[in-house]
Amino acid sequence: MEHVGFHYDPDCDYSLHGSIGAMDIICTHCNAAKFRGETAGMCCSGGKVKLPALEPPPEPLHSINKSQGQTFRVCGVYLEEPCFSHGQLYVACSRVGTPRCLFIYAPGGKTKNVVY
Repeated sequence: MEHVGFHYDPDCDYSLHGSIGAMDIICTHCNAAKFRGETAGMCCSGGKVKLPALEPPPEPLHSINKSQGQTFRVCGVYLEEPCFSHGQLYVACSRVGTPRCLFIYAPGGKTKNVVY
């Protein structure tokens, strides 16, 4: 099947196919996390490819990322515009200690998961 990695079946229980394990191998050249058994040198061609450091994310994503590890007694998340990339909504919602103190405003009760 061509490009099988791009076809997600929501009805399939992928956990039945076994685990490929943790990404616990670190490349000695670029510090990339790799799976055990992954072909050596695929991340940076054995140190021949050097990528520049990533720039900090734009606001409001930068502020949300900085809040990791912080907790708030009350937290409000304003989702008038879909501005969250994958995982950022989870981080924003997980900052409050109890669900009854989390308040989310999203028109129509929905937002989009924006991935760039």
